[in-house]
Amino acid sequence: MKKAAAEDLPEWPAPNQGGVAMKRWGKAVVMITAVFVLALSGQTVSFAESGWVPKDSSWYYYYKDGTLASNQWVISNGNQFWINEDGTMAVSQWVETAGIYYYVGADGCAVTDWNEIEGKWYYFYKSDNNKFMMAVDTQIDGRKVGKDGAWVPG
Repeated sequence: MKKAAAEDLPEWPAPNQGGVAMKRWGKAVVMITAVFVLALSGQTVSFAESGWVPKDSSWYYYYKDGTLASNQWVISNGNQFWINEDGTMAVSQWVETAGIYYYVGADGCAVTDWNEIEGKWYYFYKSDNNKFMMAVDTQIDGRKVGKDGAWVPG
């Protein structure tokens, strides 16, 4: 590691120059410290990012305070999205929360209505509170739905 020469270091304000330069220097130290802490924590969000952010072929959701959503549902533009524990938006996968099953499509949205998944048909409700849960052990549109949520032909 190369040591900095005295001429490479920033100038400190003289005591009689007031606090203006010192305040600028203090702000720079605070910003550098914040970036360093974020880098150590593995968080690479910039100070301006909020909402949906693409990264490495995945989507992430950041709240206005910069917090990364994880292991929870996010409602955005009237759609419901599951955010995995690692912060990535779930796509084309089953999601189980509190014993209730959901399915999110290739676009990340929780599906509704009848959907064919892995060769079986399932029905997913859409309610006013954006809970797109899978129907189980009932009849939908005159069709029987089994305990596993799949349509029972016949």
